[in-house]
Amino acid sequence: MNEKAFLDTFRTKKVLTIQEIAEYLGLSVVTARRRLKKWKALTSINANNRYYTLPDIVRFDENGLWRFRTILFSKHGNLKKTIVHVIKHAETRLSAHQIAEIVSLPINSSVLSRLRTLPGIRREKHGGQFVYFFDENASEDKPIEEHDLTVNHESPSTAGAMTQERIGHGKIHLEETYDAKALEEKWLLFMASATEGFALFDSELRLVEVNDATLKQLPPGTKRHDIIGKSILELTPYIEEEGLYKKYRDVINTGEPFFVDDMALPPDIFNDDIHMNIRSFKMGDGLGIIMRDITKRIKAEKELKKSEGDLRAKTIALEEVNTALTVLLKRREEDKTELEERVLFSVNELIMPYMEELKKDERGSRQETLMGILESNLKEIVSPFSERISTKLSKFTPMEIQVANLVKQGKTTKEIAELLFLSPKTIDCHRENIRKKVGIKNKKINLRTHLLS
Repeated sequence: MNEKAFLDTFRTKKVLTIQEIAEYLGLSVVTARRRLKKWKALTSINANNRYYTLPDIVRFDENGLWRFRTILFSKHGNLKKTIVHVIKHAETRLSAHQIAEIVSLPINSSVLSRLRTLPGIRREKHGGQFVYFFDENASEDKPIEEHDLTVNHESPSTAGAMTQERIGHGKIHLEETYDAKALEEKWLLFMASATEGFALFDSELRLVEVNDATLKQLPPGTKRHDIIGKSILELTPYIEEEGLYKKYRDVINTGEPFFVDDMALPPDIFNDDIHMNIRSFKMGDGLGIIMRDITKRIKAEKELKKSEGDLRAKTIALEEVNTALTVLLKRREEDKTELEERVLFSVNELIMPYMEELKKDERGSRQETLMGILESNLKEIVSPFSERISTKLSKFTPMEIQVANLVKQGKTTKEIAELLFLSPKTIDCHRENIRKKVGIKNKKINLRTHLLS
């Protein structure tokens, strides 16, 4: 913005901070100060000297004061010179409360407690309270020092950084520790470079000042000069419904700070899922708020929780697959063992006995040789099984096994007796022993059906 256009804007706004001036002109804070000096701009005597106006804007009253909202300017240069002028030209003696009203000071301001130290000012007790008046003959008429130009009655912590009190010769006076302008410039640079948002509100919760980080946390396109002076409800109407407005008022009334670890901003206003960490505390008679954007952290935590959930689900699925594989492997081993038992049983108990019978018959030498080879090969096939398998039917005698096999084939007692060259009575005896060993003795259960199952 060129200088002419800016001065027109300045006259419309009436009051601006140094940051707003630098932003409008596209200049550094230091260069903006040089322009203000060129234009003979006036500095506010309250609000920590943060505000500026042009000489042709102000309209001073009879006390040489001009107010814009809560911001006060004086043609006398600084706060203490203004107070001396007010007391000197008052028609009656003034109380500290009356002086505070005229110069817009809070009644608990440290400036009021040092009125009697001002040059030419005396006090007397009248009607139960101290009143102040100007005395031309007051002793030790001290000049007002340059450091008296910057008295901060709104933020004791900031004022303490700029000045320190010391006691000497029975009197309390202020000693400057830093050049006020240099310190203010450092403070402004700190605020401008801070990554956390800072916002200062007055006692009525109207916005007094914000830094650049705060602007970045507001809806896109928000400018500082558009929001300074607005109430907190105008800027963030949603806080009343969420109960935050009352809590901010409580901070001002009680002095107790208030914190919000995770505040989700309305997505319909900010067009995104934004999370803020809020710290609010009393600043003088107003409210200070520090805002930290924790959106990235919250999103990372959500992603981590989602990843943990996915990992947990995958772990459970793998455990289920592992359990299923374990069951399948176990079943495979059981099937393998059962197959080996069946083969071993079939060869040893169902084939070999009949081969022995065949060998008893009178045959030719060639047939005997082939029978021997067949027997040898069968034994070789089942020998690995017999080394590690204890068959389920080991509780039966060899003869019982033969009888049980013939029963399964549907042979009658008579037929079994003829095949094994035994009497039917002996076969019945074996059948009873088999029923006893398989647990169905004296039960109405068919032996063949049980053995087949």
